[in-house]
Amino acid sequence: MALNINKGSKLGKYFYQKNGVTYGPITVDELLERVDADTMVYCDGASWSKAKDLPELSKFFKNQQKASNSNTKNTQQQQSSAPAITEVQLKPNTPTPTSSSSNSEKKENTSGNGKKLATALGLLLFAIGSIGYFLWYKPYIRDKNATRMYSFASSLALRSTPVSGVDYNAIGNILYGSEVLVYSNTGEWSQCKANSQEGYAASKFLLSKQDFHILNGIFADQDSRDAVVSTKCKKALLDYYNNKGYIGKIDEQLQLEIFDSVLHREVWQIFAKNKEIKPNAVAYPRLVNPTSKFTDFACIITSLQNNKRKFLLFSFNELEDAKLESEQEAPDNGYIDKIVKVNDGTFVNYVVNYAN
Repeated sequence: MALNINKGSKLGKYFYQKNGVTYGPITVDELLERVDADTMVYCDGASWSKAKDLPELSKFFKNQQKASNSNTKNTQQQQSSAPAITEVQLKPNTPTPTSSSSNSEKKENTSGNGKKLATALGLLLFAIGSIGYFLWYKPYIRDKNATRMYSFASSLALRSTPVSGVDYNAIGNILYGSEVLVYSNTGEWSQCKANSQEGYAASKFLLSKQDFHILNGIFADQDSRDAVVSTKCKKALLDYYNNKGYIGKIDEQLQLEIFDSVLHREVWQIFAKNKEIKPNAVAYPRLVNPTSKFTDFACIITSLQNNKRKFLLFSFNELEDAKLESEQEAPDNGYIDKIVKVNDGTFVNYVVNYAN
């Protein structure tokens, strides 16, 4: 069913959510193929809402319901008004006598025409099969067998060639949480498809489904996730959680889907305020190596089992690899106000001042 949408301003980019993961941007036609009336949808200039509540989509779902009701009614009327079928006995026609030579010629012509028709039909079926294989089946199998990965960057560039740092080959952006179909991985680059576009994306910004949901569960809310800005800090947290055997908050149904079982691990989360607010549960000092081009990353994580809190401090080398510099208990209340490096010549300690 076609939906009349102004192609000037409404074609735009649409996003939708399923199981806590955001998909998009996609066109309105792709959107209508993937969502139902109650799916949460976002469009530029609007807030998240059910698909049926968006003005430009509501007409589609109403017409869809009307068409369904109309088809049901027509079927019932046809069944009730169908005429009775009366059996009629037909007398067989008396064959007209023909000569044996005439019958033989007709049989030969019929046989020749049948062979030609069968050959033509075979060629047609072969052509249709070949077209279907290359246009539908082969891409379908390729996508089905592709590795599913997820972007954990706020906005990851999709490029037409595996070259970074330039604008000419940028063909799209992959948002945080978007599913990416990876066809091949050379280490630095992944040949992939995202948002129905094929291209190349930097492999270091892609995570497996399990790791992505562990990372995503670390953040208690949107402010907490936005407060941890860079991917190197997010990766530092993920590596720490995997080494400790911790997980973020993941509901049991999703755990069964991605881990095939419910994980009985300690659950810790970051409860941060807006990234512009200080003091906060995250901080970016320059203490470990003041001459480094990267700031350090400090945060407070909280156990959901007993509300205990930990202070963590990470530093980064030139390759952006994280090192845990300090792990210490934090008080029950308060945010990171100031961190002081204390070096007595033998040991280096980090003293944290907390404030409300």
